[in-house]
Amino acid sequence: MIKTVFWLNIPSPHQLDFLNRLQAHKEVNLLVRYFDKLSEERRALGWNLSGNLPDFHKYVNNENPKKALEQIKDWESRIHIISGFSSPFLRELLNILIVHKVQWIHWSEMSGKPLTKLLRYKYNLIKYLKPLFFKLNGYNAYAEKINKYGLGAFAIGKLAKDDFVRWGVNKDKIKYLYYSLPELKKSKQSPFKFPSEKRIFMYAGSLTKHKGIDVLLRAFYKLKNKENWYLVLVGYDNSNGRYQNIVNKLGLEQSVLFTGSIQNKKIGNYIGHSDVFILPTFFDGWGAVLNEAASLKKAIISTNQCGAAFHFVKPNVNGFRIRAKSISELSSAMQYYVDNPFEIIVHGKQSYSIFKLFDLQSNVNLFIKNIHELCEGQK
Repeated sequence: MIKTVFWLNIPSPHQLDFLNRLQAHKEVNLLVRYFDKLSEERRALGWNLSGNLPDFHKYVNNENPKKALEQIKDWESRIHIISGFSSPFLRELLNILIVHKVQWIHWSEMSGKPLTKLLRYKYNLIKYLKPLFFKLNGYNAYAEKINKYGLGAFAIGKLAKDDFVRWGVNKDKIKYLYYSLPELKKSKQSPFKFPSEKRIFMYAGSLTKHKGIDVLLRAFYKLKNKENWYLVLVGYDNSNGRYQNIVNKLGLEQSVLFTGSIQNKKIGNYIGHSDVFILPTFFDGWGAVLNEAASLKKAIISTNQCGAAFHFVKPNVNGFRIRAKSISELSSAMQYYVDNPFEIIVHGKQSYSIFKLFDLQSNVNLFIKNIHELCEGQK
């Protein structure tokens, strides 16, 4: 029996189904503890899950990690999954675990979002400065703790694993544990009133600079023979009208649709009635919306700065993985589907096959396998 507890900041619809499936496994005894409050932005997206949480999920006082631990009677015999180290709560919690020689595992996405934003997504400069950033912000020291005291580190994708290695985590202590989501469904009724012969490129998420929305708009503008295509942007527009102004200047008013914020529970119906899903992000530690798009059998275009794109996009098989910020590469990938619409269904079927490799049960099995391997490695 694996007895474990996950320490997470807030309940997330991108984690809840996996955690519930994990607890249901006969080999696992799971507790989940949350230590932070939900932002208003997350509430607007339908992330307020507190009223629908099973009993093994609980909130704790984030000012007293010791008390939070002691509320778990057998905390010293559990494996603790620590979701990062930037939070003062988690840092103090980790110190207590180390003093009491309790088993723990780090779990996180790719790091460095503040640095990436500060340096305005200049990737060559970011690559050069990241080692210094890691040193000054305690990542190297944290890696030493993982190597000396921890069972290991769970990387949420390839980009996270690459970061862990740069921190200094021993490679044999690094295992994968992804974000996994349930398969989404669409209804027969489309949320759009477009003519049936029209096709849709879609983005879903916050409309902000780091998601590459301006690049997407300009790439769409460059397309040839796009009369049969719409670009639909699903999500709250944080640009204060800037993206609408770009649309107006490019003369795309009749072919670009802004839906505004959509409740998370409705997103499957929107993505499900699109043809090609695009996440042109400048930085996404994972990008769970790619799980959702793959589950709905969509051809996918994303970037080399999206963690999930290295697992959910096989270039020329189910979509394209392009350089972030590249208007020309994004436009070329989109043009492929304009010119070869018959490939959309072919690529969509491949996306679904990939999704099945990362579904809830696969991730549960991966967790159990990797826990056993890390425990064996410590002997």
